[in-house]
Amino acid sequence: MSAGGPHQGDGGPAGRPHHAAACLDLRDVTVLYGHRLALDHVTLAVPHGGQVAVVGPNGAGKSTLFKALVGLLPVRGGSIELRDRDPQARAQPIAYVPQREEIDWSFPVTVQDVVMMGRYGRLGWLRRPQAADREVVARSLEELAIADLAARPVGDLSGGQQQRVFLARALAQEPHVLLLDEPFTGVDVGAREALLDLLDRLRDRGITVLVSTHDMEAASRRFDLVALLNHRLVAYGRPAEVFTKEHISAAFGGQALFLEGMVVIDQCCEGDEPR
Repeated sequence: MSAGGPHQGDGGPAGRPHHAAACLDLRDVTVLYGHRLALDHVTLAVPHGGQVAVVGPNGAGKSTLFKALVGLLPVRGGSIELRDRDPQARAQPIAYVPQREEIDWSFPVTVQDVVMMGRYGRLGWLRRPQAADREVVARSLEELAIADLAARPVGDLSGGQQQRVFLARALAQEPHVLLLDEPFTGVDVGAREALLDLLDRLRDRGITVLVSTHDMEAASRRFDLVALLNHRLVAYGRPAEVFTKEHISAAFGGQALFLEGMVVIDQCCEGDEPR
């Protein structure tokens, strides 16, 4: 399917998203990273409870997209709407889990401290956590199977454990939308499977999830929709409609090597930001 988006019920023209059904609605979003164009008029409608894999080469704007959604980077053009509200509205929160290398793991806080930070958006910085907040934190720790690590310094944990801590912090926000930036990178098989199991549970709860990843096999098997991005939206729709030779070539260029039954991507020579 073309960059216009997937069909989402009656009322939208062919190849265009049905915006009235969207939980997260981007229209002609343009973002600069420094003086470079990171996102170029991206239009994307994510349905309520949908799970979207955001796929593209390094430097394609995937991380930039997520940072724009949570207000960490300014939008230079277009609009972002969350259920017809500003994405910063406390009643409609978006939770964001950045890439592990963007986090200062030497900061002297415990696992429980980090997860409690997920409540600050609802508490405000001057209010003390109440019993209800502590209950949400405990439930989030249990869900990620790290309750026994609550008193441990977060910097002492393995990479997979640290990822679970930040996932628990995101869940403590009780979000409507969860953004995960490259969560499969640098974690062991156990942590990967735990994340995939969590995504299944979030689907059951109707939480909308966007995951940036280079793993096209996982994107094809485990996600409802795929957004193929390289500064602009190359294609958006069901995995089988997006992962065509034409679309992959348009997104990855000469880095895509097509073998029988598989695609090999060479990303060794790409830049860093914008991701």
